[in-house]
This record gives sequence, C-alpha cells and structure tokens, in this order.
Amino acid sequence: KTLGVHYEKGLNGFRGVYQTINVCFSREAGNGFELLNRAQDLDEEGLRQAKMTYLPTDFLRKYQVSFK
Repeated sequence: KTLGVHYEKGLNGFRGVYQTINVCFSREAGNGFELLNRAQDLDEEGLRQAKMTYLPTDFLRKYQVSFK
C-alpha cells in the first residue's frame, strides 16, 4: 500500500533534476502503491519547502520518550 523513499541523488547544477527523478521514480516504482512515504527533511528548510510542493496527504507524528 505504501512505498518508502529514503533518498535520491542528482546533480544540483541541473534545474528540475530532483523533480524529474521523483516523477520518473514514482511512475516506475510506484505503480500499484497508493502512497509514497518520503524520507524526513532533517529540518532543512529548502527540502521541507520542496516536499510541500508535492501536496502531502498526511504527516507522521513523531515523539521522543525518555526514561529516567
């Protein structure tokens, strides 16, 4: 039901390279899946903004628990 995408690599000097990688990968590898789960943005603002352009349907809520 869900395909996890952890990373992609492209040459930054080419405009639209990451969008193209994502579209092509989604068409080929994503066939038959309902959702793509993109890796976390590691608090990088540019990456977060780029990922928001894909109009996400939901976000995973993460929590940190500490025991003393």
